[in-house]
Amino acid sequence: RGPDTKPNVVSVLSGMLRSKGITCFVDYQMEYGTHANSDIDAAIRSSRVSIVIISPDFATSGWCLDEVDKIMKKANASGKPKVLPIFYNVEPSTVRHLIADKGYAFDKGPGSTDEEQNRWASALKELSLLRG
Repeated sequence: RGPDTKPNVVSVLSGMLRSKGITCFVDYQMEYGTHANSDIDAAIRSSRVSIVIISPDFATSGWCLDEVDKIMKKANASGKPKVLPIFYNVEPSTVRHLIADKGYAFDKGPGSTDEEQNRWASALKELSLLRG
């Protein structure tokens, strides 16, 4: 989630990858006025590898949860996940067991549907089982 990771781990990681010639898509580097959702969807579809950084407040954002759902669906459709999870100040078991006191959006569910909450929970559980 942006405030948790963008000023530190995301900017450092993307800088290091770019220095090695690896093109990175980071949403805060999008041009002002672009349609964020379609640009993010296009980046997910065209990426060979997705790095998902899970932070303490990550799952309080429906946007972040939707992105993980899309990333995991793409990985499953290709037959082999090319997803690298980074658990930043979060234990994978916390994500795996969907501990409510961490403020997960699908537990609170303001404005979200049961179907969305189920997709988000499934995608996060699956992500938490990957080795990063």
